[in-house]
Amino acid sequence: MNKGTLFLATIALFAGLTTGFLARAALRSAPAPASSGGDDHNHASMQEPKSASPQKSSGKAMSVSAHGRIVDIRNKTCPVMGGEVDDESFFIIYNGLLVRFCCPGCDGEFLERPLELLKELKDLGASIPMAALASAGNPVVIDAGNSSCPVTGNDVGDSEIYVVHRGVKVRLCSEDCRTAFFDKADEMLTRAAGSGSIPADRLKEEGQ
Repeated sequence: MNKGTLFLATIALFAGLTTGFLARAALRSAPAPASSGGDDHNHASMQEPKSASPQKSSGKAMSVSAHGRIVDIRNKTCPVMGGEVDDESFFIIYNGLLVRFCCPGCDGEFLERPLELLKELKDLGASIPMAALASAGNPVVIDAGNSSCPVTGNDVGDSEIYVVHRGVKVRLCSEDCRTAFFDKADEMLTRAAGSGSIPADRLKEEGQ
């Protein structure tokens, strides 16, 4: 091979290497092609979403429903407005029956005609034992007007926490007192009469 041929071959090799280098550089700098599906997501959005924390129960309804002297009737609708209720809903304990409402305020109307509304709830599937319904107490609920909590003896002040037993509305100083009240409901009702006004026919006499 003469010097002229060798020189031309060297130039051709250099030109080929330069062309390849430029082509690779162009590929690296070119923008990524758009997705054919038009999906404008990013990898962050494709990550599997974290499951939302389950709604925590307040524990109030669960604690009293598990108590031996209180029957959770598990009503799914508000007896007054007919709206849906669940374990997180506002509730009262009426003569040992835990009844849920769609909002505070419905309980006042419920207490005006409790037996009628309890019967309607039972027809809708609420778990109300016939014995409990039969002994649900006086249809007209009266307010004991007690100034002291029968469970702790503390001043109830303007507390809106209460239970109903034997047709008597008794105010309590705390929610924990609701279950404690029904440990000895008749005794507690008598205690409430000490700082309130409860007719004798609503109090259980000894031996009854």
